[in-house]
Amino acid sequence: MRASAGWGLTRDTGPYRFTVHNGFHRFYGSVAAGYLSGHLAGIDESARGRTCSDRQAELAKALPADVQDLWDALLGFTQKQLMRLLAHCAALALDAVVRPGAGSSPSLKHAESLSQAVSLDMAAHWQPTAVNYLGQVTKAVIVEAVRQGVSEEAAAQLADLKKPAMAEAAERLLADKGWLPTVLRLPQAVSTAAPMAA
Repeated sequence: MRASAGWGLTRDTGPYRFTVHNGFHRFYGSVAAGYLSGHLAGIDESARGRTCSDRQAELAKALPADVQDLWDALLGFTQKQLMRLLAHCAALALDAVVRPGAGSSPSLKHAESLSQAVSLDMAAHWQPTAVNYLGQVTKAVIVEAVRQGVSEEAAAQLADLKKPAMAEAAERLLADKGWLPTVLRLPQAVSTAAPMAA
């Protein structure tokens, strides 16, 4: 196990090396953590947010207090322990936040590729509320969300409401419906298979 762990840690690839460096150093406070709470209120208190925090605390106990002892500690990890730690570091290091006015970037493309590889379904981790989304978009966007997630009839009933009331009503209507804004949806895979002959 020592050989395989050492090989993984010394492999010289740019993204891999960045993930190890950025992720590990978050355990030692030398890299500022870009937690999602700065972009989405309440996410740290969500079930997945608490799971991430609990995992961080658990893994921190397995690492030495002094970063100078990190290498020797990692070489003693089993492959399973090492991959679990690296997966956590990758989760902390990836930045998939789409910022207003920002164009496409390599980090967003990498995050999109990873989300497709693991079949990430954000509907299992996030729901639209008046606080985190519906109160921050236009009335037209709210109505369209309800049309897509519930029905034409439900969307029509919101048309005359004022924005705060509309956002709250939409939150109730969209609860547990699995609706996501476009930015959180996985792109539909395009089949490259040749059509079957008739």
